[in-house]
Amino acid sequence: IATAPFNGRRGYFLSGIYSLSSPQRGCPTRLFQMVRDFFRAKNRGPEALRAWVNTFLCECFSDEEDAEQPDGTLLVAKREPYGDTVPDGVLFVTAGVDVQKGDKNKNGRLEIQCVGWGENDEPFALDYDVFAGSPEHPGTWQQLEDYLQTKTFITLDKRELIIERLAVDSGHAPDTVYSFCQPRGARMVRGIMQRVVAIKGYKGVGQPVMSLPRKSGVKRTRLWLLATNTAKLWLYGVIQKVIANEKVAHWPSDRAPLFDEDYFRGLT
Repeated sequence: IATAPFNGRRGYFLSGIYSLSSPQRGCPTRLFQMVRDFFRAKNRGPEALRAWVNTFLCECFSDEEDAEQPDGTLLVAKREPYGDTVPDGVLFVTAGVDVQKGDKNKNGRLEIQCVGWGENDEPFALDYDVFAGSPEHPGTWQQLEDYLQTKTFITLDKRELIIERLAVDSGHAPDTVYSFCQPRGARMVRGIMQRVVAIKGYKGVGQPVMSLPRKSGVKRTRLWLLATNTAKLWLYGVIQKVIANEKVAHWPSDRAPLFDEDYFRGLT
């Protein structure tokens, strides 16, 4: 039943069961093919089954219906003191940048979070910063460039870590993002290789968090696609484990005013 105002074209959800196409080779009937595809997806695991239910049946997967957004404020009590160095176990540092264009050239900004990574994909939140200014203004990006060139993290054994990988969201001001990322795709900073890439999110279901890059924009910059549904399912799962007192992710308690209640509300 169509409920949206009519604008010359209607759109509907229609299950693959209604398809009139011929069965694939090796399948005597369409029903046989449906059952085969279902069992194949089920045997590959929950992500593949979720993709089949979403894209073939046009239904929500049961895990999605039952999943609840975690209460980010419960993470405040789970923060840990870091001291003057990064926690023991951090092997390298990555960062992500969110681009916000603001409203009528106001409140535009770049927000960056740095994460240290240990064995078994164990994340340690290290830093969070905001560079105010329109993403269309070169001065805003110069703030980010200065940060990338000077920001270091010192380990317990006095090693100096830099941001080795940076992903910049290109959902807003994509051409500006591409212009920033392309010449920084691979460069040396303090004797360490640093790579800066452009990313763009899509509502991928049952897909890897990141796919192989494609060329985009006038300058044919490499763009990496991010499956946001997969990423959020992973992140929510990690958060639920931390709330249940499993130390699988870490946030600092001695970096005020960073990582406060507002931060954790935004995280979830």
